[in-house]
Amino acid sequence: MLSNYKVLKCYLFIVAYCLYVGGESIEYEDCGSKSKVIWVQVDPCDDRFNCTLTKGSKAEFSVRFMPKNMILDFKAIAYIQIGDGWPMYKFPMAAGCETVREVCNVDDGEEATYRTPFVVPNELTSRFMMAVTPNRTENFPNTILRTMFLVALIWRQQRDSVTLDRSDKVNVQFVLLDQDEQTLLCLRMSGRVGDPK
Repeated sequence: MLSNYKVLKCYLFIVAYCLYVGGESIEYEDCGSKSKVIWVQVDPCDDRFNCTLTKGSKAEFSVRFMPKNMILDFKAIAYIQIGDGWPMYKFPMAAGCETVREVCNVDDGEEATYRTPFVVPNELTSRFMMAVTPNRTENFPNTILRTMFLVALIWRQQRDSVTLDRSDKVNVQFVLLDQDEQTLLCLRMSGRVGDPK
């Protein structure tokens, strides 16, 4: 029979392990989520208030939430912004029940987890930026976004790419839409991108 001390020690080991492998819960701003957000994690993350991700490295983004209705299908959209004052660019994210099964067919009052791996880009080429610029977002009307995008391209015309620098703040807006195009999650986060050691 196990003593209370051994049970407590085993329990603490399991909790410590789960916290270690689970990534770092990060600070975020809710921008209109209809679901209850439980936590948001980025793994690896060195500072929950200002994560620094390494260029070219693999990372994982996870969000645990409680939807108000059953999710039968979904879309995930992320917009990234290098520094402040520049337009946001669409970033590819895993979507659909076939890809991320932990989100779909969750009953009312049960928790769901959206989890997706991604590679931190070394740079954003102007061709990449043109290809993924969103046609519209809830925050910017089309004309303002297009104008800002053209100004950014003209300003950066001399360079073929925008290099992600450690001094550049990276803002991210993550949106999860259900099968009816209703907003399940809308989260804003920020961090930095660093060079490999």
